[in-house]
Amino acid sequence: MKKNMINVLVILFVCSFLLCDSSVYANGIYEPSIVVIQDGSVIRTVRPGGPGVPVPKGSKVTVSEFNGHTIITITTPGAPAAGGGGGNVPAPNVNKPRIKSPNGKVYEIPDPDNVKEIKEDGGKVKVTYKDGSEAEVPGTYLPPGTPNPPPGDDNKDGELGADGIDTEPLAEAETLIIDLLDEPWIPEVFGAPLTIDDFDFDFGGIDPFYIGTGLITIQYFDDAGSPDGSDIFGITIPEPLSVILIGLSIAGLIIRKCKKTGKY
Repeated sequence: MKKNMINVLVILFVCSFLLCDSSVYANGIYEPSIVVIQDGSVIRTVRPGGPGVPVPKGSKVTVSEFNGHTIITITTPGAPAAGGGGGNVPAPNVNKPRIKSPNGKVYEIPDPDNVKEIKEDGGKVKVTYKDGSEAEVPGTYLPPGTPNPPPGDDNKDGELGADGIDTEPLAEAETLIIDLLDEPWIPEVFGAPLTIDDFDFDFGGIDPFYIGTGLITIQYFDDAGSPDGSDIFGITIPEPLSVILIGLSIAGLIIRKCKKTGKY
């Protein structure tokens, strides 16, 4: 067998070996992110950046991990809830884990049954999910049962954006959203049970379904509109999957090069 093909096989073998070695970490590989917002009485997804997604003061923000994606929900004040629920934005649920950022925003973790462990260290809160993915969010951990901070602490408007933008195949995105809306924590966040009919997106159309890549940043602004602090976070892909993705990417580059040169 010729040299380049041997290289490909070696890479795949190493990936298989590393799959069993939990001591290897591939930091900086993050799950794709989906931002779901309440827009009036409709739930929809938005392009996570360019321009940034508004995060008004007093809005409720949740961060969760679902089927290999980081899910961020934003419920804005003053709008009726989708699905026929009430019009007021509920405060972060004191019976759920929460993180208070240095900028006053409280991020709710709406799906604690999916969480293995939460630790606070050095001004950051590390959330480890049962599938091995991890989130690191700046701030202070608020365990279930502890009170929320005073509402006045959340006094800055913000904008959310991802490091990069990509798209998800529409059929896969539709399946993901159907399953997501069936999660038991969705009614708690948006005020009523929801189905795909409440989701404002044509999965049979031509518009792209945008996802974010890399880290998420929420940039905050003071009353004069000047930047005033930011929160940066992301959920890493579980380590074995990260290693496989790296290996397959390298193998793909080698194969493409072989095809171009005709040398295997």
